[in-house]
Amino acid sequence: MTRNEKTAAIRAGLKKRGWTSRQVSVRGRPCTYSSSIDVVIKDARVPLKVVERIANEHEHVRRCEFSGDILGGGNTYVSVEYASEALEPYVEAVMAKLGDAEYLETCGYVISKETNGNGFQGPDEWWYSRKTEHTVHRAWNKECAVRAMVRDLLSLGE
Repeated sequence: MTRNEKTAAIRAGLKKRGWTSRQVSVRGRPCTYSSSIDVVIKDARVPLKVVERIANEHEHVRRCEFSGDILGGGNTYVSVEYASEALEPYVEAVMAKLGDAEYLETCGYVISKETNGNGFQGPDEWWYSRKTEHTVHRAWNKECAVRAMVRDLLSLGE
């Protein structure tokens, strides 16, 4: 299958689910000896996991049998992500709820500004984590932490 045929197949799969190009954008582009397909979700009501399942059916990456290294040429890489504009209303709502506070629990997540083990706290060191996990994610600043949390939260839905 060519890159254009793969992008058309992804679009057809999305259309079968009832999503239009206004909700999900699919673009194919050449990259050296391989190709890349970028799928951008423009409507936050469209679940990331479902779109990933449809799009990743058309990803093809050849690997060395012994080392597992990616072989050059003939590969099709697929990426799926939310457009920043799709996340904006949710980011604004959480930012408004957070305000000037340095800690917030919402939607099963914790966002906080905390010190690390050395007692040093940078002016914009923010962290977020799902309350049910022991993994803490670091972000550059408050907005990045909120944006990452919203993206993570939206990707849970199906």
